[in-house]
Amino acid sequence: MLARLLAAALTLPLAANATAQSLFEAHPIATVPDGIELEGPPLVGPDGKTYEVRSRLVWSPDGLQVAYVGYSDGATHPVVGDHVEKAHDYVNQPAFGPTGDVVVFRLGDRRNKKKESWFLYRGPDEKPSKKQDWIGTPSISPDGKRIVAWTQPGAKLDAQGYYTRRNVVFWGGWKRGKKWNDALCLQEPVFSPNGDRVFSAVQKGPEWSVVAIDRKGEKEIEKGFSLVREVVAHPGGEKVATTATVQPDSADLVGADLAALMGAHRVVYEGEVYGADFDHSCAPVFSPDGRHLAYKVVKDEAMGIAIDGDADAGTPWDYVTRPVFAPGSELVAYVGNRGSELKGLLRIQVSSDLRDRGGVDQVIVADLDGTERPVGETAARIDHVVWGPGEEQLAYAARTEDGWRIVCGDATSEPFDEIGPPVFDESGAMIAFGARKDRAITWEVLDLGG
Repeated sequence: MLARLLAAALTLPLAANATAQSLFEAHPIATVPDGIELEGPPLVGPDGKTYEVRSRLVWSPDGLQVAYVGYSDGATHPVVGDHVEKAHDYVNQPAFGPTGDVVVFRLGDRRNKKKESWFLYRGPDEKPSKKQDWIGTPSISPDGKRIVAWTQPGAKLDAQGYYTRRNVVFWGGWKRGKKWNDALCLQEPVFSPNGDRVFSAVQKGPEWSVVAIDRKGEKEIEKGFSLVREVVAHPGGEKVATTATVQPDSADLVGADLAALMGAHRVVYEGEVYGADFDHSCAPVFSPDGRHLAYKVVKDEAMGIAIDGDADAGTPWDYVTRPVFAPGSELVAYVGNRGSELKGLLRIQVSSDLRDRGGVDQVIVADLDGTERPVGETAARIDHVVWGPGEEQLAYAARTEDGWRIVCGDATSEPFDEIGPPVFDESGAMIAFGARKDRAITWEVLDLGG
């Protein structure tokens, strides 16, 4: 019953001018409403440091909508376009589905000292999902017709405000979910490319497994991990690569840092460990043709990218972002950083690329044999590296002295306060992207002069 309810009425209506707008025509999207700010109250971390809280805008892939977390007098609101929803105690970063017409926020409210209430908000014109005692990070299917997440029925808080351990259940699948001791609840479950199954990782007793979820139910397809930190689907839709933790020998723990105490991160695919010659390997990415595997590696506090089990891959950087394969599967791009402030576990978490890292960024392109070369100029921050259809055609967002710009070869956009991922047209002659300047949120187009 739950699956049928989720599959129904999940579409957020497009902007009124949707049929008239082209993806490669510049147009206004929204304005940050009066009384809403993008910066929230600062947070004090476990290390005692104060961290800035700033909302990141998320543009729909079709260029017609924007969503984000808005702040007003200390309260947090989901914002879609010009609509500000009422405040909730917890508002997580929104996500759009691949088709652009579905948006979802994860929201929560404290009910009393021991209980909270969580649900998924899907925009002003859709009914929210059924409330749960706790719900994890949602994921949207490729066709936008299914939303899934992990839940924790009966979840309760202890005297310190932390959740007590209870079984978790997959929510939104084709059949009622099983009970598991734990799962990758705060990572998006991973859909296969055609959307007919979902992959995640679960704990049963002391061991973790990779689970595949489809119309037949839930099946453990890889077992025996001490901990799984990430699952990545193969383009063929049947297999996965994982980042798993290998626990260290007790003799190696004397004087070790937190990353070592947590165990070595290792990329595993079809039973083979990738990156065993390094201190850590993580963030696996398959090539579009499924024949190659690239991933981050760490050795002696330095980082690099390895491809297909290369034990001699260099680690010349203080930090690297997740690699991106070119459409032809024979080139890899990533951002290398010098002077990064990210150390230890902060460098190898799934969310590390989103963190402020400091230092100086440089786009790097690598061949399958590991030969590397820089692309473009260095910048204080580089995000959203995207391959175009042209030969070795790359675009990315670079933060310069006067703001964020889209860069592609010699072409550069005007500066903005915030910028989204670049989208190439089929010919590689134009790039579209979301942008914000002050409170105006727009969809912009950069003509590459092709």
